Amino acid sequence: MTDAFPKFRLICFIGDSAIKGEVDKLAAQVTVRESRFPTNLDQCILQMKVWPDGLLITDWQGKATIRLLESSRGQQLVDMRPILLIVADPSEGFERVLSDYHIGAIQLGVPQAQDLHRHIQVIFDPQSPQNLFQREYKSVLEYIKRRRYGDAIGVLRSKLADYPRNHAISLDLASLYAEQNQWNLAEQAVDRVLLLQPRLPRALHIKARCLMQRHKFDQAADFLERSTLLNPFHAERFNDLGDLLLHLSEPTKARAAFQKAQHLQASERAKQGMITADVMAGEDTEALGILTTLPGDRERASVFNNAGIIARRMGRCEDALKYYETAITIIIDPPIKARLCFNRALAFIKQAKRELAIDELERALKFDPNFAKAQRVLSKVTQTQKASGAEDWDAPIDLSDMDEFL
Repeated sequence: MTDAFPKFRLICFIGDSAIKGEVDKLAAQVTVRESRFPTNLDQCILQMKVWPDGLLITDWQGKATIRLLESSRGQQLVDMRPILLIVADPSEGFERVLSDYHIGAIQLGVPQAQDLHRHIQVIFDPQSPQNLFQREYKSVLEYIKRRRYGDAIGVLRSKLADYPRNHAISLDLASLYAEQNQWNLAEQAVDRVLLLQPRLPRALHIKARCLMQRHKFDQAADFLERSTLLNPFHAERFNDLGDLLLHLSEPTKARAAFQKAQHLQASERAKQGMITADVMAGEDTEALGILTTLPGDRERASVFNNAGIIARRMGRCEDALKYYETAITIIIDPPIKARLCFNRALAFIKQAKRELAIDELERALKFDPNFAKAQRVLSKVTQTQKASGAEDWDAPIDLSDMDEFL
């Protein structure tokens, strides 16, 4: 006899052959609207995109599982997909890794088909506490889609009052505060979690982001390194760690972080990070080897632009000027050349070299006569030059709205 769940779709991605046999038995016991059994990770990720609400049944496969969970969540604050995760051999600390995600049901140990069947019945029961909670939580995502962030925060705070020890809600609230640049509230929310659970990877990551906003980069690196140790499968955190280590002038450690991210999940961000680290460490041969693999001149120029931004913030303005000029020689597009010249002007401003800064700003406007930011800064530089002496150069110039970008 089979159970019928005609409204639901089923995606099964299993690596362990023993578990797969039991999942196959389960599939024979339930009738669903549709089911798919992808045979590799990429197929499963694609199927999840096609069926964003389909039930995912999978077993713990290390970094592959983290990729699945990250892909399922996508750009959403919270993943509302129903998930049944089978952990055949629970290892110490696995629960901390999984605390990063909302997982509907976890089966510990190698299951029998009837064990999975019970989980399915609960997951598909519209009146189960799990589904009632999930439906209420979906309103948060709806509010966010409509940019009604205050309402979304209100729902999360209400849910937190109902479930005060649910750390996932607290961290979702902290993440939403961070997205709204309410960093003090984000840090307060995450600190409450860390006080009770100091070894949650996601909490440590959010705390690191908060510390970076206060320019406490050494402390931020410590929190982020701890986060990656506790969850060594999260590629984006290694990318974040690499960026942070570059800003701390530790290109060798930064490269190792980017390399780890690339191993977990290949990306242009990790690849560009490795090249930037090589450039800053003076490893030109290594950098050129990877540089040729980047898809276009904009990506290659970005590497040197990023190195320039970091060098300038570290006070290494001569290095920054060299990196920016290299980027200018790589890029063809005049508007981007203009922005790189603008960045060179900022380096000259930091060195109190007015005339050279003016030359670069004028050079930027030759590449892009409509570059409003360069026009505005050139006006300030010129007016300051006329109004005061060189010793007053830094004080009257407001650079807060002059973000470097490419």
